Amino acid sequence: MNASTLLHGRCHARYPLFQRSSSPGFSLLARSLLISALLACPFLSRAATYSVSSYEDVEDYLTGDGVPQAVAGDILEWVDGTYHNQTVVLAGVDEITLKAETPGGVIFTGESYIWLGSDDSTVSGFEIQVPDYYEAQDPLSEADRSTVLAFRSSSSDHAYGSRISNCRIVDNYDKTNSVPEGEDSYMNAQVWVMFFGIGNQLEHCSFEGKATWKPLVVVRFDNAGDGGHIIKNNYFADRPLAHSHDSNGWEIIRIGDSNSVCEDSEIVVMDNLFERCDGEVETISNKTNANFFISNTFRDTEGQISIRQGLNCLIEGNYFIGTENSRESGVRLTGEGHVVVNNYFEGIHGSGGRATISLVMGYSAWVDGCSGVSDYRPVDNVLLAHNTMVNCKRPFEFGAYSKSYNHEPPSNVKVYNNAVYSDSTQAILTYSDAGSGVSYSGNVFFHDDGAGMLFSGVSPSYTSTEIDFDDPDFVYDSGYGIYRPDSASPVNGAAQAVVAEAGADILGNLRPASGRDAGAEEKWGATQTSANYHPLVASDVGCTWGPNAGPGPSSPQTVVLNPVHDAFVRDGVHADTNFGGGYYMGNLYVELSGVDHSKRAYLMYDLSSITGTVTSATFRIKIESLDPGVKNSLRPVSDDTWDEYGLTWNNKPGYGSSMGTITLTTAGAWAEWDVSTYIDTEASGDGLASFCVLPHSLSLYEDAYYYSAEAASGNRPELVVTFE
Repeated sequence: MNASTLLHGRCHARYPLFQRSSSPGFSLLARSLLISALLACPFLSRAATYSVSSYEDVEDYLTGDGVPQAVAGDILEWVDGTYHNQTVVLAGVDEITLKAETPGGVIFTGESYIWLGSDDSTVSGFEIQVPDYYEAQDPLSEADRSTVLAFRSSSSDHAYGSRISNCRIVDNYDKTNSVPEGEDSYMNAQVWVMFFGIGNQLEHCSFEGKATWKPLVVVRFDNAGDGGHIIKNNYFADRPLAHSHDSNGWEIIRIGDSNSVCEDSEIVVMDNLFERCDGEVETISNKTNANFFISNTFRDTEGQISIRQGLNCLIEGNYFIGTENSRESGVRLTGEGHVVVNNYFEGIHGSGGRATISLVMGYSAWVDGCSGVSDYRPVDNVLLAHNTMVNCKRPFEFGAYSKSYNHEPPSNVKVYNNAVYSDSTQAILTYSDAGSGVSYSGNVFFHDDGAGMLFSGVSPSYTSTEIDFDDPDFVYDSGYGIYRPDSASPVNGAAQAVVAEAGADILGNLRPASGRDAGAEEKWGATQTSANYHPLVASDVGCTWGPNAGPGPSSPQTVVLNPVHDAFVRDGVHADTNFGGGYYMGNLYVELSGVDHSKRAYLMYDLSSITGTVTSATFRIKIESLDPGVKNSLRPVSDDTWDEYGLTWNNKPGYGSSMGTITLTTAGAWAEWDVSTYIDTEASGDGLASFCVLPHSLSLYEDAYYYSAEAASGNRPELVVTFE
């Protein structure tokens, strides 16, 4: 199952993750919209809430052992308190919510974990305090026994469309002590979050102080088609440097491994804060294709976004704010088709593979493979555009990590519309190898020591439209916490190539069609939006408690709306007759039975109570009577100027393409259509949504009578909308 299948078959929610990117022609972004449907879906069933206080209670409700068996939509609410050795497994029932009575009010200690194998389910509000030392049980296998949060319940039961939200894991490991020799330790090989399955989400969680080996978050690809996960609005902090510098396996996030390099996984890592995360050179290690790293902030972190393997990744709108530490880094690339746009780098003093943007030397005998891949795939067809760099030691490095078997230099690299100010002892563009196929356009570069510090390792000729050697005149803005172009900056209108992938700037403002500024920010000529994607601080992200409490996730709201207008229209001799205002005692007729008898039903809804992003919307209309086997379709109506007292066949508005055709079942049942995308669009437009219900066939005799807005309560047409 892939993201597209889930979009059409599981949850049709529309969640505009990528509003800040106005590049409709960019295929990666177009595909990424599919991922947005993989959020945990809101459920319309009436949920029962059961109180639990142990992992045994959870198991009892999921199996119905001595208590009512939980069903889809039910809530298991854990009573506030501190609990030891809780090994919680959610499995067997989908669409379940497991939540703390009060967010942060349930604390797990000792040998505790939560494994989520149920589909379309949510875990929220728990704090897990990782202990100093204990000897673990072995619920799955030696390699996986220490995972604290996992999107699976067993090796074969993986979650789909589920969410872990507003949780916190904190490491209480006493770093001054060591594990007794010869004894097993849970701490020696621990992953805090493990992704399996498809379309799962980790959001508004806090992870603090992980001091032991293994990545904090691992995304696994055990089955074909796995992926489509979202990691957003989380706080990652205080990951100490590995005991041995540059040790492997100390990442914050690892996506895939050497056996998954051919996966088009579409993982979204977005709006997260990484603060003092020093474990190793790779803060994020990417080893699959078509992933998105958007609007994250890296502060005082001795690591980088490393595209260690994989193709066609997007790195956009991230802030890398360093402390002039030689171990701090920005972005490292291998492979092909990557886009690095709209990023801000400040005080990054790494070099070589830790340079601000480092393109490595590729394996000269590279052969495509999908398993056991360890060498560097040569860099090719890469775009580096509209990035801003301030006081970075080595802004661009081409051909890092050159070895006897790694000597394929980067090729076909576009360096477009970047803005750089440097006061370091290193050149702005360092070539460890002479390279080939690197082109420049619209850059504004300046080095305190003169134009002789533009290049190292090569001496190319260039024009002023390719590189304008001029001080970009950056001034520190304490409100934003970054350097921004001053009023007289030469970055104004300096961009030459129009980069489609950078239609919006790092702050979320839209760039003009021409005359764009160089660098990450469009200071002049931008269309201002409500977005303000400033560098993140701890209070912007993470869970709602602890020393760095964040805002937490928004709370979904559900409203049930009845029509403000509804009527049916009839053709022939009745074409000028109005059938609204309660005509036929509260019925809407949809019929095709020849001239004078063809009928259509029109309904209009007021969406003014919808104040957020629509994640789900369902149009429901109750059947009063029908002919056997009748089919009806639902169409959107863009003209909302009609009302039920004046609508006739002759003045009825037109309608759009079908939103689905269904076979009606029995009298008293509801006919339902998913209208999420349409309602989200209309709610942000004129605030009204109209529909037309009509026969599926225009040549068959078909009758269906529905209850109208004038019917008794419980029978009226409904529009059920969930938004956040």
